[in-house]
Amino acid sequence: MCQAWEGGTDCHSDIHHHIYELKCEDELQVCTYLETLERMQEQLMGMGVGVPNTDLVMVILGSLPKLYQPLINAILMSATHTKKSPSYQRKSLKTCWMDGH
Repeated sequence: MCQAWEGGTDCHSDIHHHIYELKCEDELQVCTYLETLERMQEQLMGMGVGVPNTDLVMVILGSLPKLYQPLINAILMSATHTKKSPSYQRKSLKTCWMDGH
């Protein structure tokens, strides 16, 4: 995505905006969607402006297809019960999702 820009503020602003706007509409494309988010986050981290962990988790939870709503509700209820925010572990999102962890 940044290759179209010469780097700099416009590039990371564009990636940030895209991360927050991106939605996964197709439940069959969740892994592709998560890989795309991970690539964008890695680009931003390389520029020193990555999306905060809690924001990234909320972006993921808020952008999954409606089919995942029961899982999302369980994650958020668990986080509320334990008084901990859901967190993103720096493990491949695709591997995490496919393994069910």
